[in-house]
Amino acid sequence: MCLGWIMLLYNRNKYKEDKKEVEDKMLHEIQLKRASMLPLYNDNYRKRFNRNNK
Repeated sequence: MCLGWIMLLYNRNKYKEDKKEVEDKMLHEIQLKRASMLPLYNDNYRKRFNRNNK
């Protein structure tokens, strides 16, 4: 019984980690697309985008 609870908690934590990793990857892709759609003369956004993603 104890092993079942341990596996349940492990799987739950693993699911949370995997979910966060996928969400971070999707957010990064969205930010890249958004940055590529902006005009090149928008230096303020590019500076902030580069600083946040280093």
